[in-house]
Amino acid sequence: MRTGALGTAGRTFLRPGAYAETCAVTDEFAAAAIHHNGPLWILAGRRSRRVPEHALVHASVRLRRERDPAYRPDLPDATEPGRWADPDWTKPAQPHDR
Repeated sequence: MRTGALGTAGRTFLRPGAYAETCAVTDEFAAAAIHHNGPLWILAGRRSRRVPEHALVHASVRLRRERDPAYRPDLPDATEPGRWADPDWTKPAQPHDR
């Protein structure tokens, strides 16, 4: 892989810094407005899915719950260790050798 470029499956090369610039994610994304589906989605049924008792939950959900305690009160406590997946979700992906 070329130095300074992050490729998709090692074949697509990007301008150095383009990936980090375009795909930057910050903590603020966790508190972004929730998307509401259009009226046709009513045909698929409206329900909230239950989260299994011992499921891992994405770290962005923990941040949303810290900022909005009313969001999904059925989820684990934000201080509960071992329940939060992908703690480095705001850090850019790193290329790995094949």
